[in-house]
Amino acid sequence: MDELAALLKQITLGEDSNLELKDIKYSGNSAIDPNRGSLTEEMVAMASAHGGTIILGVDDKTHSITDLPLDKLDLTETWVRDIINEFIQLFNFYLKENQDEATIN
Repeated sequence: MDELAALLKQITLGEDSNLELKDIKYSGNSAIDPNRGSLTEEMVAMASAHGGTIILGVDDKTHSITDLPLDKLDLTETWVRDIINEFIQLFNFYLKENQDEATIN
């Protein structure tokens, strides 16, 4: 089975503990849905579970491909990268503030 067929099969089967489908809605030059907090929570959950896949441009209820407009690809990439970087910075801050309490086994 080629990669595209495998991906379409995953989308058809829907979400599970390793797969999250997210439709993206825009207002002008901003992604407004899903909200940053929701996407961050999904990323944290997947990181805690040691991985997973988030597919953007797919409705999670109908499993229909909703598209990512070509003129919004750079905006979408920057939006996702900013969310990830923000989380990493907060996590690093937390570790620094709590390093006396942290133990590594």
